[in-house]
Order: sequence, then C-alpha cells, then structure tokens
Amino acid sequence: MSETEPNLRMLRLEWLTAQVLLALGVVVGIAGFFAPVSFKAGPSSAVSTPGNTSVPASRAEIAAAFCNSAVGKARNFGVVPSDTRPSGVPDKTDVVGRYVCAAENARNKFTVSVDLLCRDVGTERCFSLFNVTQSDGTVLYQRQDQQ
Repeated sequence: MSETEPNLRMLRLEWLTAQVLLALGVVVGIAGFFAPVSFKAGPSSAVSTPGNTSVPASRAEIAAAFCNSAVGKARNFGVVPSDTRPSGVPDKTDVVGRYVCAAENARNKFTVSVDLLCRDVGTERCFSLFNVTQSDGTVLYQRQDQQ
C-alpha cells in the first residue's frame, strides 16, 4: 500500500500541472484573439524607389506619391496639360478601389479619378484612369467600361 500512495501524489501533481497549462493556453489564445490589430503583422508601409529598394514612408509621403502617379497618368494620357501638378491628398469614392485626386496648373483646376490596380502607388501602371474633369464641370475624359 505504501508503494501506491506516492504514485497517486505524482498523478495528482501531473493532473494539476496539465490543468494549469490548459488554462494558461486558453487565456493566451483568447488574449491573442482580442489583441489590437496594430500588434499583428501586416504589409509594411514602404514606397518602392528606383533600384528596387524600399524605404519606410509616412502617410503624407504615400498620399503624395499616390496623387503624383494618378496625375502623371492623366498627363501621359494627354488629358491634362504637362504643367499640371497634384494639389491635395486622395479621397475615396463610393466605388471600391476608386480614388480622386485634385490637381491644378496656372490656369485650371482638375479632378482626376483613378482605379487602383495594385499596391505600388509610386508607379503609374497601378492606376487605371477613370475620369478627369475641370473645376467648371467639363468632362475631359471618361472611361467607357465594357458591358
């Protein structure tokens, strides 16, 4: 009988240890589920630069690169004059993936609407020009989508 008594104590100790570890695992799992999104890994906010290197960028730099590329797309399309520059930050629209940038030159103000095709906001290939209007409401360009 004395031999079985120590084995029961060890079994109780093992059982208590298993319960504590299980409870700890549940607590850590629940805490991980409710952890703030800012602690979770995600895509970095970096802007690609020539030479295939990435540098960390602030929101203002990303917004400037976005509108610069969008207005550049309109300039290269020949819709706005070559001296047109972005004059604000991108605004969202009701359409998912479509953004609007304000632009101006010495004579006119424009609104350039683009669809974002990829995440590299520093290159024009990620933008599909949708609409360009002047400040007086004149539509200079309107993409005709295939039905």
